[in-house]
Amino acid sequence: MNDTNTNNDSTLIINLNEEYKIKIEDGKNFNTSIFKEVYEAALKNVEEIVEQSSKNNTYDDFNNIIAFTGERGKGKSSSMISFRDALVGKNSDNHKSFFSNSVVLANTQFATIDIVDPSLFRGGESLFEIILAQMFDKFQNKISKHDCNLSDDSRRNIIKQFQQVFENLQIINSDRKELYKKESIEALSRLATSSNLRKCFKDLIAIYLKEFEEKKDFLVIAIDDFDLNISGAYEMLEDIRQFLIQSNIILLVACKIEQLRETINVKLNNQKLSIDFEKKSEKYLEKLIPFTRRLVLPDVKKIKKIDFEIRKGNSVLFESNSSNLYEIVKNDLYNNFKLVFKTNQVGYIFNLDTIRGIQNFFNLSNSNNISILKKYILNEIEKNKIEFDFFKSLDDVKIEHCNLTIIKFLFEKYKISELRTLSISKIPERISIGDVIYSMKCFEDKLSFNDYPGLKFISTLKAFYSILIQEQELINNEIYSEFARYGFISFDFKILAENDKGQSRDHFTYGGKDEQIKKLNIESLDQSNLFLLSQFIYILGDNKNYRIEYEKDTLTDSYKKITLSPFSLLNNIYNYQPLFRIFKIKEEEDFVIKNLKWFKNSIFIKQLFNPSFSINYFDNLSSFRKLHIKEELPDNYFDCFILLFVYGSIYSINNKDLVEDFISYPIIKVLLFSFHSRNKKSFSIINKLSEEYPVLKEYDENNDLVSDDLIKIINSMYSESGQEVEATSKESQIFEKLKILLKRIKDRPNYKIQTLSTIINEIKDIDEFNSEVDNLSSFKEGINSLDDSMVKETKQELLKYLTKKING
Repeated sequence: MNDTNTNNDSTLIINLNEEYKIKIEDGKNFNTSIFKEVYEAALKNVEEIVEQSSKNNTYDDFNNIIAFTGERGKGKSSSMISFRDALVGKNSDNHKSFFSNSVVLANTQFATIDIVDPSLFRGGESLFEIILAQMFDKFQNKISKHDCNLSDDSRRNIIKQFQQVFENLQIINSDRKELYKKESIEALSRLATSSNLRKCFKDLIAIYLKEFEEKKDFLVIAIDDFDLNISGAYEMLEDIRQFLIQSNIILLVACKIEQLRETINVKLNNQKLSIDFEKKSEKYLEKLIPFTRRLVLPDVKKIKKIDFEIRKGNSVLFESNSSNLYEIVKNDLYNNFKLVFKTNQVGYIFNLDTIRGIQNFFNLSNSNNISILKKYILNEIEKNKIEFDFFKSLDDVKIEHCNLTIIKFLFEKYKISELRTLSISKIPERISIGDVIYSMKCFEDKLSFNDYPGLKFISTLKAFYSILIQEQELINNEIYSEFARYGFISFDFKILAENDKGQSRDHFTYGGKDEQIKKLNIESLDQSNLFLLSQFIYILGDNKNYRIEYEKDTLTDSYKKITLSPFSLLNNIYNYQPLFRIFKIKEEEDFVIKNLKWFKNSIFIKQLFNPSFSINYFDNLSSFRKLHIKEELPDNYFDCFILLFVYGSIYSINNKDLVEDFISYPIIKVLLFSFHSRNKKSFSIINKLSEEYPVLKEYDENNDLVSDDLIKIINSMYSESGQEVEATSKESQIFEKLKILLKRIKDRPNYKIQTLSTIINEIKDIDEFNSEVDNLSSFKEGINSLDDSMVKETKQELLKYLTKKING
């Protein structure tokens, strides 16, 4: 079997709104076509057939079939017909370059008839009859014209041969009982004639090519959609086997091999044979269409480099060179719908398995209609049986209930324990997009890398949810504020690296007593800094149960506790009215106006409503400290959060347009200026980002707005909120793990490497940067050694190390 997937550069041209039109390519373009290897394999097979035909091979040794195989929509018809046209017209300027190196075909000429399409048969006619009729139709059309130069003798000879073939065919198809009513000699004569139909047809082909087709060498017969005539497929295969495997015929067939195999299985099974009919059908098919003659159409999505062009009529709307198909589709989704997806998600969501599927996608994408995109995805969901009832319910429920519907489904269907509390909420409006993102993240984290159905489901859910929100925006421009007022991250999310004591930098709670709030002296801040502080506020009051207790909300006028989070900077403009009222912030303040304006137009903020983007963004942000900051962190929370959150976001967003939008956020500008003016230490990641985004090197004095008082307030709140976790600091937790390890290796001297690895992983979960991770890991090689003496020696060293560490 010829597998035609390729790494070479190929060109795929998509003509919008022509997905069901067969695209014919000229031979001169075969070398840049995505079907290049199909055409080359077809040429090689034709050369083999031509060489075999001249050797007088027996029927059993000769085969003249070339099958273009693959799923519907992959281009079987287009490639087969393009090759047929090029082969027949190989001496023309449009085709000859492709055949220029073929010595075998240099003096060989080909004729053809109209494409045979069995799917259009009305019933009753056989494949052989249709081919015979098309040959005669072509002959009759030519001789009826005034300029026909065919001699009368040639006409008579050809007509006579047609008559002989037809008479033989009549006898074969006649009632056998009627035949035996005739005189014995006449009956025997007719039987002898009919048994010679194959030879008679061969003679017809010979005279047809010589006299009618002007001494051509081969008749090329192309049969399209061979497998679609399911009821007659077996009989058509028999026609080929009995009559069409001829030395002066080349058969081109477009089909799906699996469908033919199934048809043969059904036929043999119906005959109630005692043999293994599946093996018999495979042998039958292998003899008729050998593996070397099956040209498998390329899987376009697996072509590593592809030159891509989208056209509408004669206009080129888009072109890209040497790109991956998924990358092209991903970029197209962003350009047309402002939807950001990871490249590998594209294949889970969209049908890109066939050229027709690719064509369908670009047709809908270039419509720029979000509702059409939604219908397309719903159709794919139903076709692929991906929890269709659930997705349909999301489309049907009130948009305000969509978030809770998703969480309940994930909890009830997949038993995700982390979602139990969220799922019992009776207030759908209090379930935020952050809760949905968290629930999707919980589900995704439980999937293995090869759980294709699970990955397909979650990728589709992320996309469908984003599309629902974007579609809703067209009729309700308040949808963003309704979904995001409670934030883009759940309280259960762990993203930014914790401090040495295990204290979260994602959010922290300060207060509990009246005097604690008063001593902060918040009212002393000027309007700009008061506004800045308000944008950090995650919760005012002790209201973490706001999702299940209606009387509690996240922002109250009377509060003794304040919970802050840098992630609130991404959504608190949606809460500006209650916050401005509580903190007496003036809306007409210039800095406030700039932020309100930015927020309203931000493409970055809108992208956070796309879980495909936001989960990837948060994942990148969570590993930012570990992978990209080798230097020691600043010694205060305020500078630490700017490094980890602001610079971390610039690195993690992974989209130039969105990064530039994020950097233009007035709040981010003043935070960057503050960090730059207060920190003289060089961080390699900041230097790298500054080279990529030169605007980071520009420090406008107008952004010098962050006061020392604000920094002091936020740092004090963080420091005092962390006092309660000191008793259970990371160091004490790690110390307990070392004690557990010491006890285990004393109790079980013959322990395996897993005993040590388990504790190392548990310490990583507490603090992956702790020195004990490296210290304990240094013993792994010795314990895992195949040398028993090395294992024994290493275990003794580990015992000494732990004893000294614990006992001092």
